[in-house]
Amino acid sequence: MKQLRRLFFLALIGLLAGCAATGPVFTPHREPTDKEARIYIYRPFRAVHQLGGPDIAIGERYLTTLLNKGYAVAYVPAGPSKIAAKGNILKNWSFRDVSVEPNLMAGRTYFVRLVPGLGGIVPLGSMTQITYTEELSLVDPKIAESEIAACQLLYADK
Repeated sequence: MKQLRRLFFLALIGLLAGCAATGPVFTPHREPTDKEARIYIYRPFRAVHQLGGPDIAIGERYLTTLLNKGYAVAYVPAGPSKIAAKGNILKNWSFRDVSVEPNLMAGRTYFVRLVPGLGGIVPLGSMTQITYTEELSLVDPKIAESEIAACQLLYADK
């Protein structure tokens, strides 16, 4: 029984480790041109909902699945843009879809942060339901730079 618990524990650690970003740690990417904006989309480490990630899209363009401690960088034309985190039950992400729609200025850098959280515990008779929250928002660069420093690359435009 003790050995079975140990095997279960090791398997659980392996599963959790496999659901976090594994690319290189954050380094700044090339500056945007005078016709585009640079967008960093990141997900700082959170203990809540570690085992999955949403699909990240800018407009209709899919970028990546945003895993815990991961980030992506994309270059997009200046103007209105929709950045979305979309649920994907096959990738263990059952949160609701969330988006932000900034009006991007050419030559500027933007940081968009995804933060899943625990909403609450709702008793349902003899069962309990855990609810979650999610927030996708533009973040002040000074705050974002300290948070994204521990994140690992998942996707980068050339």
